[in-house]
Amino acid sequence: MAGFFGAPDYSRYSLASLIDAKKHLNAERYPERAKELDHWIAKRQEQSVAEKSSTQEIIWLKKPESAAQQKYWLYCSIAIIVLLPFFFTGNQVPSYSVLHSYYGEYHGIRQTYNRRGVVFYDLHVGDRKFRVAGTWQKLTELEPGTKIRVLSSGRYEVWEIRSGKEAIVSYSDFVQYADIKSSDNKKLALVLLIVAAFGVVLYFKLKNHNKSLKINLSREKPKD
Repeated sequence: MAGFFGAPDYSRYSLASLIDAKKHLNAERYPERAKELDHWIAKRQEQSVAEKSSTQEIIWLKKPESAAQQKYWLYCSIAIIVLLPFFFTGNQVPSYSVLHSYYGEYHGIRQTYNRRGVVFYDLHVGDRKFRVAGTWQKLTELEPGTKIRVLSSGRYEVWEIRSGKEAIVSYSDFVQYADIKSSDNKKLALVLLIVAAFGVVLYFKLKNHNKSLKINLSREKPKD
């Protein structure tokens, strides 16, 4: 801004104004002003580079990290919600009256896999293979060749094992075990539901954070 008598105050000029002033200045007539203009142009350019570098650093350090967290919690929440129904399936207790009876020789029992904390075994009786849920010490004490009667559901899942009139593992034992595991699954499902809810809340929180960050960066973006 030019004074009434002195030279213009270039310290108040923007970079664009300085460049424009240099274009219209007669450097031969006003060499000192030309020198001062060069000084302030160089200084403004350094300031511009520094501000742009700072803005890029903010974008690189904050924005991508928040965006990654946002996607992570969103996908985790969706996965948990999709998987929740599986914690309420299985271990349905059939009525005693609908169980199928099979009589044959006991040939042994072998662990197959573990699903959601429930250990499953293959029980070999006669020419058939049944599935047993839970660890039952009484079954390991059975001698191979012992005649036993197995009561199972249509999926060959055992719900009672008898030897003669004696129940080695009774129907009520299996029901109690299934109820305990079902209760455990529901507790775990509740915990996961809380985690999913937390993830959804965090997702929107990070989304709003990213939106605010974009607004702030646009306001802080240096102008020539």
